[in-house]
Amino acid sequence: MYHCDICRDITNGSLEDVIEIDAASNNGVDEIREIRDKSTYAPSRATYKVYIIDEVHMLSTGAFNALLKTLEEPTENVVFILATTELHKIPATILSRVQRFEFKAIKLAAIREHLANILDKEEISYEEDALTLIAHCAEGGMRDALSILDQALSLTPDNHVSLAIAEEITGSISMIALDDFVANVLANQTSQALANLETIFDSGKSMSRFATDLLNYLRDLLVVQTGGENTHTSQKFQENLATAEQNRIFTMIDLVTKALPEIKNGVQPKIYAEMLTIQLSEAGKEISTAQVPDGLSDELAKLKNEIKDLKEEFSKIDKLSYFSKNGKPQKISYWL
Repeated sequence: MYHCDICRDITNGSLEDVIEIDAASNNGVDEIREIRDKSTYAPSRATYKVYIIDEVHMLSTGAFNALLKTLEEPTENVVFILATTELHKIPATILSRVQRFEFKAIKLAAIREHLANILDKEEISYEEDALTLIAHCAEGGMRDALSILDQALSLTPDNHVSLAIAEEITGSISMIALDDFVANVLANQTSQALANLETIFDSGKSMSRFATDLLNYLRDLLVVQTGGENTHTSQKFQENLATAEQNRIFTMIDLVTKALPEIKNGVQPKIYAEMLTIQLSEAGKEISTAQVPDGLSDELAKLKNEIKDLKEEFSKIDKLSYFSKNGKPQKISYWL
């Protein structure tokens, strides 16, 4: 893939003209001044000397001022690359002197495909759901996805990346457990849903992770219902997809979103998770009841009886007589 020796050395991290610095641990004035002094030297092999400052938002105010001096009077053939995920923490004086490039999150399908290519080349078997879970947990970062994959490979004894291994590494809730939990909630089977929650808790899973994974599960239901990609292969997910009405899913997402801060920060997360489970299940009953306003069924029954009585009265009237203007009787018959 890389042909020239400089490209290979950059990839291997052995080229002395490319210097990477972690600002999280080197954020003082002295470190930046050292960079400024060394940047005056010409590159040894490459055309440019490149300084990559990662997590640049961690620099102190004094360090930013020292860096600003260097950016205002740049040395020829020196390039600074400032990397950060929190742009709002960078001083305006720095931002005004740099070119800004935004890197978007990599799509889940692309991460999954790349992981699959790596495993295919290494002749390592895998489950599609396992790669989907790893790609999802990476949240758009390929480096994070590769790191999770390495951890998963370290735990697999038979060179096979299974969904169970991926769930163990990421701390995710079992997809089977989520399928059963959502199925019982949609069926308003509160006791069974609470039993599912107890099983998840007994397996050592975090309740905050449970709420987060549940939110993602409900989101997937909505996406698939609106024509999006279906990354789930279980039969139970397809059944939940057919059972869940869109309004019900929106209600459930709203309840989970409101309960999530309490589950994450509360002193009794399991209790909050149990309360959420009851709310999710009982909300379905409320929606079913709310579809028919109070008293409407009685009114409809009353109207049906009145119509029935009217039909019976009219059926007794066979003919109706009256006199015309000329005094002769005429008969008009009514039929129902």
